[in-house]
Amino acid sequence: MPWRETNRYTFYLPEKENDIQVMTHWPCDYDFIETMQMYLVDGKGLNPKSGYNCCDVLINETAARELGLEKPVGHKINQINLYGKEMEYVVAGVVRDFHFESFQEKIEPVIISSLDESLHVQYLAVRMTGKDIPATMYYIKEVWNKFVPDQPFDSYFLDKDLDNLYQEEKTTAQIFTIFTFLSILIAALGLFGLASHSAEQRTREIGIRKAMGASIRRIILMLSAQFTRWVLWANLLAFPIAYLGMRFWLGRYAYHIRIEGQMFVYAAIIAIIIAVSTVSFQAIRSARANPVEALQYE
Repeated sequence: MPWRETNRYTFYLPEKENDIQVMTHWPCDYDFIETMQMYLVDGKGLNPKSGYNCCDVLINETAARELGLEKPVGHKINQINLYGKEMEYVVAGVVRDFHFESFQEKIEPVIISSLDESLHVQYLAVRMTGKDIPATMYYIKEVWNKFVPDQPFDSYFLDKDLDNLYQEEKTTAQIFTIFTFLSILIAALGLFGLASHSAEQRTREIGIRKAMGASIRRIILMLSAQFTRWVLWANLLAFPIAYLGMRFWLGRYAYHIRIEGQMFVYAAIIAIIIAVSTVSFQAIRSARANPVEALQYE
């Protein structure tokens, strides 16, 4: 069953006996493809009229590429099972590639064959509409107990299994979100404190500038400029570390986004907006102060 158990066997083409490929093999019922909503890109599905011991198989697009088959339908494939016995199959169709493992892994080649009647069935896959799930589960359990009363009924939902594959990522994302918020809050408080201290140290300068006719806007820009420079320098120092960290983390996944330069530009803009917004309150307060109060003891 996908995401639960997979059987891996060796396969090769009759004309390439030395080119052995290890692939995932799923013996299943003929309607497994429809149940899992797999899409056929070439050929046909498993034929229920052919019987359970039919030699027809389906392969995914990756398997076709791994075997070097440009026109796989109708081609023969040999399998060597765990007991060294060789089986000959014929490709009936090709299904579109799909993920049956975490996105940390590349899509593996898969061969799907009709279930051998001598094999013990381990899983039954049932597609549900999502309506009245408790009643549906009760009905499935009743049918199960009717046909196999000696086997205990156990079930799981595939979508929950898929969610569990990324539980670590969800937990990591939550932790990063919390610490990012705390970091921004601490940085904003620090900037506010520095802005207050800077404005207090430059009270005389601000008073003189206002007395000389400097506008409130000009004084605000003067006070905000130095903090903007600090934020830009901090971003320049943080970007290489962030890039290496993101590259290391994304490297765990076979499929991931590209690290674009615009991401760092947006991050810098957001950081500057937060910094300017934090500093502006104190800057406006200092700029609107009466210059007489600042210069009365000079």
